[in-house]
Amino acid sequence: MKKKLTGIAALVAVGVGLTGCAAGGVSGGGSAVALDPDATLDGEITVWSWDVGAVALERLAADFEKTHDGTTVKVVDVGYDNAYDKMSVGFQAGTGLPDVVTIETDAAPGYITQFPKGMLDLNPILGDDEADFDPFKWSAGSDAEGSLRIAPWDSGTVALYYRTDIVEQAGVDIEAAETWDDLIAAGKVIKEKTGHTLLSTDLSAGGGFQMLLQQLGQGLFNEAGEITLDSPEAVRVLTMLQEMNEAGLIKNVTGWDGRVTSAKDGDSAVTADAVWWIGTLQGDAPELSGKYAVLPLPVFDDGGARTSNNGGSGLAVPAQAKNPQLAAAFVDFVLADADNQVSMMTNEGSSRRTCPRWSRTTSRSRSSTSAVSRSTRPSPSSRPRSRRSSTPRTVRRPRTSSPTPSPPPC
Repeated sequence: MKKKLTGIAALVAVGVGLTGCAAGGVSGGGSAVALDPDATLDGEITVWSWDVGAVALERLAADFEKTHDGTTVKVVDVGYDNAYDKMSVGFQAGTGLPDVVTIETDAAPGYITQFPKGMLDLNPILGDDEADFDPFKWSAGSDAEGSLRIAPWDSGTVALYYRTDIVEQAGVDIEAAETWDDLIAAGKVIKEKTGHTLLSTDLSAGGGFQMLLQQLGQGLFNEAGEITLDSPEAVRVLTMLQEMNEAGLIKNVTGWDGRVTSAKDGDSAVTADAVWWIGTLQGDAPELSGKYAVLPLPVFDDGGARTSNNGGSGLAVPAQAKNPQLAAAFVDFVLADADNQVSMMTNEGSSRRTCPRWSRTTSRSRSSTSAVSRSTRPSPSSRPRSRRSSTPRTVRRPRTSSPTPSPPPC
């Protein structure tokens, strides 16, 4: 069914407008605890995350326990589609939250503003390492007074994942699609010859729109804090999405589970998404091993950016945490240790945030995959094995897989 541009724009506006919104109020529970980097660590903590992020945290939890006798770290995959409802209710009620929670960068300002006392200041534990973190991520997790409420984890660097079998069946050379116009033209051939759509996305979520808008160098707000949905860049992205939708090139899915199911079913030829999509496919769709390859994004215009950002998360310790000292120590262990950050990139396809000096890759070289190529570098947010299942569960350690080349040194 064809949708008018205004219809898609409305869906996008709703999607981006509600992302990360919490219930009203300024509660959060618990009293302010002054974290002590020299505190005695013992007891148990519970950590909430999802998808490959939960898998990474579970793996590192085992390492943490080995070096911290008398401690237990329980990681629970709460499912992305339910995570924010659970957190919002917990912050509002002042009870019900675990010792550590995962919060995406886009959602961070909303939670910090609405629950200013809801998360502990992590500066006493991580403050000495601030210079080693990406300034943007550190700022995004800090409040107006400079208290670090959400410690930086990762950024979701975006690339183009494509099904080699589908494009070969269509006789299309995806590597030759330098621009989005080229890719749309290729998508029409794929649709005609194979019946597959070009890509699957949740139009109502707004994430795809925001990702493409950021590729053009613009956010949802300008420097004056004004909404940019009527800017030339936003109109250009919405028009392109409309063109693809009217041509039958988009399979509109619902939520994270819908995206994963669509990938497993092979509905679409390409996926433009963040580095954590690698870990999601390897965990949720191992049967697709050898069927994916990865390229930088096509450009909008010659010389334009070949990547964007989608997602990225941080870890916070709620004020209501039962064992805040151990929780903060675990956050420090996971995020401020360069070896642990590199291990998440190697094992779960995560992008570390403890080195802002990444070299930029502009060549459009293809990375082939085993399950999906981990050697590709766009760069966790964090997304584990069944990332967005709606049923909470304790995460099991992932199967061992082939190693990835180490990232460039800082």
